[in-house]
Amino acid sequence: MTGPTRLANRGGGKPEIVRALTDALEWLSRHQTGGGCWGVVSNRDDCSAISVESVDEWLALTGLSLLAFVRSGHHHAFGPHAATVRSGIGYLMARQEPSGQVGASPSTHGLAMLVLCEAYRRTGAQILRGAAQRAIDHALAARIDSPWMGPALEAARAGGLNVPRGLTIPLERPDELYPLLLTSFRSGGLAWRDDRAWIEELTVELQDRGAGCARGSWRPAFAPQGGRVAATAIGALLLALYFNAHP
Repeated sequence: MTGPTRLANRGGGKPEIVRALTDALEWLSRHQTGGGCWGVVSNRDDCSAISVESVDEWLALTGLSLLAFVRSGHHHAFGPHAATVRSGIGYLMARQEPSGQVGASPSTHGLAMLVLCEAYRRTGAQILRGAAQRAIDHALAARIDSPWMGPALEAARAGGLNVPRGLTIPLERPDELYPLLLTSFRSGGLAWRDDRAWIEELTVELQDRGAGCARGSWRPAFAPQGGRVAATAIGALLLALYFNAHP
């Protein structure tokens, strides 16, 4: 059973939402580079190229894309996208500093930390434990402020990684779309039902449904700073939330 199908069974997802998430992940998988990262997209058909000017941008796009796979139930050890996830995580781990830092910005490190902690929590793979723990230790020592910190520390604690006792895990700050929707999901009730309807309308109606290379992706205008890769990763994350994928 695929990741989106498992989530649909849990969250009561509609067939068109399952298809939308499946197509989005397939598009991301097709546009991963041979080195395991995501960045410049080819100009085949409607796929617009984006300019990546720094390693930090490559890392951020890779972290966001990987999070879409992990939160949709895909892992590095099994499943139809195992090779994609394994290659992407390998890219992040290869660029982790001895201090545990990944990337130059707090946001990039927080995102990479979330991916590593989520992947370890969901698989228990020992190869991920050291990298995830070093990322946590660096974030706490450097007092990193990132909207991804709350979900990352929750995943770390749930996975049995070393998070100091008494540490208050910060709530997600509502200045990023995904953490805002995650907070709404947790609150339940009418607010989440409204968001679910909004997610369905926004993602399914705007997703490219053509027969070309762009099928399954979203236009860069949806996430102008990250281009089509970021837009598609965010769309997949929203759909995973629709299926009640919890951290």
